[in-house]
Amino acid sequence: MYSKISNNQNNIENSSYIHSLNLSQNEKIIDIEAIGENSILFIVSDSKNTYAIVFDIKNNVIKSQIKR
Repeated sequence: MYSKISNNQNNIENSSYIHSLNLSQNEKIIDIEAIGENSILFIVSDSKNTYAIVFDIKNNVIKSQIKR
């Protein structure tokens, strides 16, 4: 999956980064939203539950998981 998140095309680097959210086989990403300049919100769902993951793109880490 590819998603461009940038306000300025001049800041784009020609590097590839691979990050894993460590989803299980039955989990899938159902929505992605930018939160500010440094975070991405992933909405993840399996057959029973839906939860959110906030990913810090500047530090390449998961900041938090929000479950209901």
